[in-house]
Amino acid sequence: MAQRVLEGLKTPFEVDGHVLYINASIGIVLAEAEHNDPMELLRDADLAMYEAKAGGKGRFVLFSSPLRERAMHRLTLDTDLRQAFQSDAFVLYYQPIVALQSGKIVGFEALLRWQHPTRGLIGPAEFIPIAEANGFIHTITEWTLQEACRQIQAWNALQPDTPLFVSVNLSPVSLHRPELLQWVDNSLRSTSLLPNCLRLEIVETALLQDRRAEQALEQMRQRGIEIGLDDFGTGYSSLSSIHRYPIDLLKIDRSFVSRLTQNAKLDSIVRAIVHLAQELGLQAIAEGIETRPQYDFVKSIGCPLGQGFFLSPPLEARQAQDLLARGGVIPIPSD
Repeated sequence: MAQRVLEGLKTPFEVDGHVLYINASIGIVLAEAEHNDPMELLRDADLAMYEAKAGGKGRFVLFSSPLRERAMHRLTLDTDLRQAFQSDAFVLYYQPIVALQSGKIVGFEALLRWQHPTRGLIGPAEFIPIAEANGFIHTITEWTLQEACRQIQAWNALQPDTPLFVSVNLSPVSLHRPELLQWVDNSLRSTSLLPNCLRLEIVETALLQDRRAEQALEQMRQRGIEIGLDDFGTGYSSLSSIHRYPIDLLKIDRSFVSRLTQNAKLDSIVRAIVHLAQELGLQAIAEGIETRPQYDFVKSIGCPLGQGFFLSPPLEARQAQDLLARGGVIPIPSD
């Protein structure tokens, strides 16, 4: 029945001389003993409907108990997330970015973590989608920019001759906020960090949504801030238009790098991405180098930078500072 409804809605409607096309998301629930009244049926049908929307719309989903459990989980996280700032529960970890020729750290990617009072450390994949949905992502973005700039400037003050840069990931939601430029300017001004010590990373889909994203990033570049394209090769790259994107760096996704020297086709893809970056005057970062053969390969094809170097985990700020104090070099295994 649900499928027939969806098929029927594909027929266009005419309203006041205008032809309209619509689709529907349908949630279905079967009455069970646990349902005590009609409102509980509507609640579960509503959950199934939102699950259908999340899966791409124009679909139907049959309710199941795990849907309710996931909804309650999200609701709890949503409530906890709004209280997290009051208890200083967010923290940044720092993953080294390394010059492949020397193994020396040239920068860090700032990675957000949530120190939950009962669940411990929670990664962004679990709470960022909730923050994007409830609008809290903007507060998180502003705080992350400020804290990352403050920390990298503190380290640069200890080694002024070899300044480091910091990369910060931007949510596509925040990328479209008119306040983003103000957040960036305030962070640089209040920490005295030079613009060329800040990199902003985005995913490819953020550039495809509309021209406002490109315009915002172009304004960043005019300030001297570099723009990186994260997880390159896994999204919706358009090679016919990538040359016009306001970017300075391509990050080769871990899914390619971690299987280098094991698959000739993947080797060719990574070689092509590095060559593309060189031809466009962009830098390239290989993410997730795990073995000496992988390291030798990416270095031999001219990739200048690596991240997640030999399984090096993201570091707490004090761990990163200790590493810098010892010379800031990641040892390269012999095999």
